[in-house]
Amino acid sequence: MPYQMAPPEDTQGDRNQPMPGSDTDTTTYDFTLIPAEDRQELYREAYTQDIPLHLMRRPEAADTHPQFSREIVEAYFRYTTFNVQVYANYDAAAGKFYKDGRFEDCGKPILSPRQIQELKARNGHQQMLYNVRYDVGTAFRTLARITIEVRPTGLKVGPAVDTFIANVSGHAHMEFFDWLKDLCDLIKQVDITSGKDGFMLADVFRLARVFKREPSEAEERRMKWGSTGGMWLSTNNGD
Repeated sequence: MPYQMAPPEDTQGDRNQPMPGSDTDTTTYDFTLIPAEDRQELYREAYTQDIPLHLMRRPEAADTHPQFSREIVEAYFRYTTFNVQVYANYDAAAGKFYKDGRFEDCGKPILSPRQIQELKARNGHQQMLYNVRYDVGTAFRTLARITIEVRPTGLKVGPAVDTFIANVSGHAHMEFFDWLKDLCDLIKQVDITSGKDGFMLADVFRLARVFKREPSEAEERRMKWGSTGGMWLSTNNGD
């Protein structure tokens, strides 16, 4: 009978349920009797999941099985995708980018001061992540989900980077979506982890800034001399 580790319970509804990482096994087995390759398969099955970034924490199984705590923690952060919402300076109703009073809130992970404080209390700012998903959109709706995965290569140039983009807005905002695709291509070409094998929390915050689009000089002139109300057409080249 194959080994099986129960996945963490859904925490989106009941706050009294276990937090993500509460990977209590529904079967009884001894890790010391399981070969290393099979243990890794258990971890992969248990921890291939999406979790809100602010709920990141040390997996409970690391304390349940202290002899294997290091590999359990490494596997948890290797396989888990941590997601966070980010506002882009794009007005979905108008179909235009903007630079007005709302601009300041864009390009930042949407986390409350308390959530950030709790993350740091759990040493989240010291933990290396490998899979991050940005839910990009407005305060009213998510328009696209961008997943960034990094894989250590053992080279001095840093990890390999893959990006995956999912359009959840339909066909109404294709020019915005094309801009995001260009960003994904750019992300794969730059050092997004500052040479490290994965993301630190500071890297996640810094990378979120790319979703805050600055207007080109031509767009700035049109906003200055025209009556655009701090908005400009959704174009990729800024002409």
